[in-house]
Amino acid sequence: MDKTGQVWRKLCPPDQLPLVSLAIARHQKLRLLLNQKESIDRRLQQLAQTLTVLRGRLRA
Repeated sequence: MDKTGQVWRKLCPPDQLPLVSLAIARHQKLRLLLNQKESIDRRLQQLAQTLTVLRGRLRA
């Protein structure tokens, strides 16, 4: 897909097919890892906020 979300196709020479396939697999893995990172970042932010609230209550 391009930047606008439109699907595009381009013929791939047979000798480049393994490299293109590997690049696609790496891109998919990277997307998966980035999604996991975003999820972990959100969870850590929530935990930090919770700990901050608890700390404030313990000091009071």
